[in-house]
Amino acid sequence: MINATVADDERDLVVGDTIVLEMAGREQPWTVVGIVSSDAQGPKIFMNKSVFGYETRTLGKSNLLNVVNDQHDEANQNLMESRLLKHFETQGYDVRNTRTSSTVNAQNGLMFTMIIGFLILMAVMLGAVGSLGLSTTMGINMTERIREIGVLRAIGASNSAILKIVLLEGLVIAALSWFFGFLISFPLAQWMSAQIGIALLDMPLSYTYSFNAAIIWFVALILLAIAASLGPARDAVRLTIREVLAYE
Repeated sequence: MINATVADDERDLVVGDTIVLEMAGREQPWTVVGIVSSDAQGPKIFMNKSVFGYETRTLGKSNLLNVVNDQHDEANQNLMESRLLKHFETQGYDVRNTRTSSTVNAQNGLMFTMIIGFLILMAVMLGAVGSLGLSTTMGINMTERIREIGVLRAIGASNSAILKIVLLEGLVIAALSWFFGFLISFPLAQWMSAQIGIALLDMPLSYTYSFNAAIIWFVALILLAIAASLGPARDAVRLTIREVLAYE
């Protein structure tokens, strides 16, 4: 059995093909009977334990020991790791390396944390650019509707009413952008999850949509819309009836 990393490196290798491996100084042909998913540890080949032991002249021996502790927190794992290392070194074994599941998870987590951080940074930058675009759009909109604002002021609209109208328009635009982005994010996020998993692990990641993140992004968009609309809203409120009716 070969993993997906080997299959990706050797594109012409398919199930049923024969490969030649050098084991214990001897070359032997082997038939590929299947392809399994990969992890973050690179190319691997799997075979029956007894066959592997016979071919490498290590039958009944092992070069890897997996220990499962009844306490799975990081502190106890590190304590068990140090005790086992000391025990085997005392017994005269040459221990190549040791690692705990917490260490492996931390290494994998760091890799994905970097990707998540990059995506969050991109989202923040897009949000900032969008808020600037919304502010510019609202400013142009208010300039084109100065006469309309003057009519509203002439019939008795208060400053707070004008302010609410401008802010409400900005909030509606933000809510609509969030809604359409929410619909697009379902297929797009699933596709990105699969592509990132294939790029890093040669297998798609398990996809789970974060509704909490969608709600947080909605709140962030509302706050950005309020901030972007305040400037044009204040400019509209400061205009007098005479100025807006005389505007050409």
